[in-house]
Amino acid sequence: MNDEDILNVVNYHYPKCVGVIWTGSSLNNTVNNQSDIDVVIVDEQFSVISPIVIVIKGKRFDFTQIPLSNLENILFDELYDPKGILITMISNGKIIKDTKNMLLKQIQQKVSLACSNFQTINEKAYENFVHELKKIQPQFNKLLEYKEAFLLLNEFVFQCSQAEVFRHSNWSYNGKHKPRFLISKNAHFIERLIEVAGFSKLKEGYNDLSSISAYIDFYLSEPFRFNTENYVKDKLVLDLTYENISITDFIHSILDDVLADPILQHCYSYFYLSPKQSFRIYKKYICIVFNISPSYSRENVFTAFKKVLMSKSKNRISLSTLPTSIFDIQNPNSDFYYRFEHVAKSVSQVYIKYLRKDIIHDDERYYSIGLILLTFVSEKINLTQADLLKCNYYLSLRHTYTFKEQDSIKVPSELNLIRKRKYELLKKYYATHQEYVDKLISNGASLLYLNSKAQTPLYYSIVESLTSFLTSELNNLSELVNSNKLTISVLNDHFKIKDVRGALLYILTFEHLVRSLNINDSFSCLLLFTLNESQICIQNFS
Repeated sequence: MNDEDILNVVNYHYPKCVGVIWTGSSLNNTVNNQSDIDVVIVDEQFSVISPIVIVIKGKRFDFTQIPLSNLENILFDELYDPKGILITMISNGKIIKDTKNMLLKQIQQKVSLACSNFQTINEKAYENFVHELKKIQPQFNKLLEYKEAFLLLNEFVFQCSQAEVFRHSNWSYNGKHKPRFLISKNAHFIERLIEVAGFSKLKEGYNDLSSISAYIDFYLSEPFRFNTENYVKDKLVLDLTYENISITDFIHSILDDVLADPILQHCYSYFYLSPKQSFRIYKKYICIVFNISPSYSRENVFTAFKKVLMSKSKNRISLSTLPTSIFDIQNPNSDFYYRFEHVAKSVSQVYIKYLRKDIIHDDERYYSIGLILLTFVSEKINLTQADLLKCNYYLSLRHTYTFKEQDSIKVPSELNLIRKRKYELLKKYYATHQEYVDKLISNGASLLYLNSKAQTPLYYSIVESLTSFLTSELNNLSELVNSNKLTISVLNDHFKIKDVRGALLYILTFEHLVRSLNINDSFSCLLLFTLNESQICIQNFS
């Protein structure tokens, strides 16, 4: 089987795909009936990365579907996939279909550069030592006699140091002596391990080592390949696993306790909705952001927050520090995240102030707020109507499917059919609610000219922070462009957007704003679609 054979198969199932990479073992080996043919597809009809398998004449094709509308975020997220499968596939693959401006070549170059700094790790060895840590962890919550405590501490130091070696490397027992290797890799970890173990604190009689159990919790929340101590000095972002909690419940059940806690009240910053686009990283519903300082370490804040959660639920609580990676200096948009925080804090403060426990706040309410504010953003950036329509369409592609929805589609031709059905429902919603939607959009546009808090008592602080943020960003668009070259290429060449700099600011602001406003994928898609329908009606009327 050659390039042309594979391309014929791909073009039949994905006739409008923009790029194809042939990868995997079949690329260099003779294909037989037992071989899998691995192919990476880049297309606008996908919302998330998902696999799909098709068997043709006895040959199994394993397609990995990558959305054209979210390349920058996806490639960054893949750096934190512990197996590193996708970026390896792209880096080692052969491009057999590309765009005129060689988008796939740009993707491959970006990924190859990342791969050159990509530390190979021994994931299996790491998981084995993590398993052992989990086994001994409950013992530290008991009062232990001196000898038992001493042996258990030795076991903890051994298992934790072994796990750390394999979390960031592929260390061999035959290589450099482990202590020297570990000290050279992460001296801070050794210092903290000595401090946590605290052998000098052991006394005859019973010993309370529960702090070590808490440290193991914190250690296990740390992601592969990401040393937060090195890259993010002042932030801790926790992905919250807490049953099916609403934002209103979160504010009144958990956040009240956070703001009353002697440690957390000094560190809490804001919360937001975990983004679906990073499904391999963000697992749950809410992310909460804390500021870290010498007085309040990441570990202390983590432990204090977990205690708050444990007091609320008898179920096992797990927290992940992986969302902290959005502030990693390796993330090309980390500076943008920092600058947007003022807006995110304003939204959180408004929600805390106005979301009452005795009133039901549904998704449609969040959608309404989002439509007003997004209209204001588009007016402030001053996009042309044509560019705005294209931006909203581009963004809607990210939110058409959740991962679960897209993964359930096993026949490529169904993707467009299901999308068309969804769009028909969205169109029907606009037709039914046109007067209401148009009024919200009109309110959003008028915010640009309001200067009195009395006129917008509920949203004024958000509008104020958005105004300040966008004014500043409009003067620094070159930095955004340099950090998002793949996105710029897609907007310019595939979606034919003229003001790509303004469009990029609009797109990044939208993604951050909807998460801050607690707007999920379905309502994000509805928001974008109805805004476009209203613009089209205005266009036709004119």
